[in-house]
Amino acid sequence: MKYYTIHEMTEILGVTAQTLRNWDKSGKLKPHHTSPNGYRYYSEDDLNRLLNKPVNKQGKTVGYCHVSYPKQKKEKTQITASNIKKISKE
Repeated sequence: MKYYTIHEMTEILGVTAQTLRNWDKSGKLKPHHTSPNGYRYYSEDDLNRLLNKPVNKQGKTVGYCHVSYPKQKKEKTQITASNIKKISKE
């Protein structure tokens, strides 16, 4: 099973590390485990649960994003394309 650091999760989800820490405190997204030095590690299952999406046949997370403005769509498309390239290399 693959584990993601807090930094990797921020890139995949497009949120800040502080947001992930707040989600941890509120119970929305708990890390799979925390190392002795306090680093949070999230599993693919954690990511899928958050996105409420099944894993596709290649074992990659599939998600979508709703945007309200054309500028947001362009930015999210660029970010998503970049993330897909990173995930595809794994």
